[in-house]
Amino acid sequence: MSNHKKNIVSYLLAFLQAIFLVIGVSVTLIYFGFLSRNAIERSLDQADYYEGLTADIKVRSEDFLIPTGISTTVLEGVFTAEMVREHVQMQIQNAFLRMDEPLDFSSMENGLSQNIVTFLNDQQETLSQEEIDGLIQAVMSQYELETRFPFISHLARLINLYRGLVLIVGVGSILLFLIATLTSYRMHHRPHRRLRFQSYSFGGGALMLFVIPLVLLLNGSYTRLAIGPEYVHRFFIIHVERILRLFMIMGGIALVLAILYGVISERQRSELIKRHRFSRRRSNRNA
Repeated sequence: MSNHKKNIVSYLLAFLQAIFLVIGVSVTLIYFGFLSRNAIERSLDQADYYEGLTADIKVRSEDFLIPTGISTTVLEGVFTAEMVREHVQMQIQNAFLRMDEPLDFSSMENGLSQNIVTFLNDQQETLSQEEIDGLIQAVMSQYELETRFPFISHLARLINLYRGLVLIVGVGSILLFLIATLTSYRMHHRPHRRLRFQSYSFGGGALMLFVIPLVLLLNGSYTRLAIGPEYVHRFFIIHVERILRLFMIMGGIALVLAILYGVISERQRSELIKRHRFSRRRSNRNA
């Protein structure tokens, strides 16, 4: 095969390498860095999601208390950010592990019941036990509904359903990248040509992995999505920015490799030219 044809094929292989590299990295980062349970929980902590949800739960619980004339002070010490965090994470665990483990709200129900009875006794008011139980049941039902992370069951179902396909695409992309790399490597006998096209492939992959997330971060269009309440919107922004930064980090690594391969390739090319010139001078002298 002529050098011209080799170069055309090598450019094509470098382009395919960049595509396979981007697909493999993207699938890996999205699956393990965006849709993973640990990543979601870290973003929830960083976004102060539980504190915001706790405040929201108290406000919604007050809607049940106001018609009865019971003071909202009975909610003090019942709903805490620590308990909300525990129950939200259990809901997430049940969804991802496809479990149906019921949550234990008995301590909260007992605390709320005691606070209501104490308030009624202090105010010398009376409510039947049936009314108290109905009120507690309404409050706790709303609490259970609030602690279900939005769309988590649907998301976990999709992840579990397509886990095999995601792994096939990720592993397949990496294998195709390696095959294209080996093919390109074996097409050239001179080391500097081999490294030059590897530099092109990593450079192309770096541009896609780094520039696109950077544009999204600078543009910030995702921050203007109408997602509520505010703590859910804050979680969404933090979670999206986390994955965008991961893409940029991987793009930066690819860019460093591209530059490194390019520098080594150019040095080897320069050394080859020097040796060739020295050989020509030597042959001219002998002639």
